[in-house]
Amino acid sequence: ATSPLLSDASMRSLLLSDLITFERQLRNLYTGYDGYPDAAKMALLDMVYNLGAMKLRNEYPRMNAAVLAQDWATAAQQCNRQGINALRNQWTQQQFEEAAGGVAQV
Repeated sequence: ATSPLLSDASMRSLLLSDLITFERQLRNLYTGYDGYPDAAKMALLDMVYNLGAMKLRNEYPRMNAAVLAQDWATAAQQCNRQGINALRNQWTQQQFEEAAGGVAQV
C-alpha cells in the first residue's frame, strides 16, 4: 500500500531511459566509448549509476586515464568505490578484467 506498483512495461521503459541517459554521460566523459568492449561498458555503467557522472569524472582520475587509454587492467585496479558492497566492487573489477582479456566470474 505504501509502495508504488509499476507494470513490467513501465519498469523496462524507466530502465531504458536511465541507460540512455547514463550512456550519453559516458560518451561525454570517454572519447571512443562506443568502441569499448561490452564488459568495460558494463563496468562503467555500474559506476556512473552508482556515483553519477561528475563524481566519476572528478574522483577517479587514475581510472579515467586508464579508461581513456583503454588500459582495462589498470582500470580494474583503480575502480574500487568506498562504501559499496564488496561483491559489487568485485563484479565491476571483473568486468574490466574481462575487457582486458581475462575471464570474468559472475
